[in-house]
Amino acid sequence: MPRIKVTVIGLYNFDNSLFDPLTVPEGVSKDDLILNILEKAGDLGLLYPDWNFMKTMIGVWSRNEGPVWEKLHETTQLEYNPIENYDRYDSIQRDSSGSTTGTSTNAQTAFNSDSMKDTDSNRNGSTAAGTENVESHMHGNIGVTSSQELINQQRDVVQFTVIEFITRSFIDRFCIELY
Repeated sequence: MPRIKVTVIGLYNFDNSLFDPLTVPEGVSKDDLILNILEKAGDLGLLYPDWNFMKTMIGVWSRNEGPVWEKLHETTQLEYNPIENYDRYDSIQRDSSGSTTGTSTNAQTAFNSDSMKDTDSNRNGSTAAGTENVESHMHGNIGVTSSQELINQQRDVVQFTVIEFITRSFIDRFCIELY
């Protein structure tokens, strides 16, 4: 004798306002998420077969998980260079006042001697006062991870979708995965 089970599709077909309390991050299609849930979980039995209770719990679940989904969605919108693992910005401001003078001397050793001999010297002086701003941007691959490894990691990143993540969360929270 076949056993009757209540499914997501069954409750949705009974009244398609089942997912009305569902909230999703801005930029994520609620309709696409609902269709994805119906596709992936539609035939699974439900932990809560009562339509009213299930509708309420969908709202509670999405409100509780919403901040996580929002942060995950934000990570899919970040712009970066996938083969760089170092990105540093520096801004330095130097203030100088009064006058400064100095001398720089260059020295070398001969190939057969350990003693240093002066080769030239420069006398410099400055009487200007002011502010110097220095900005730098250093970026690239610091060499710990190869570009090929970074490319493979990028492939994993681009395969992540918030809709699939939320669908999996729905299945884990509400469905009985017995086949």
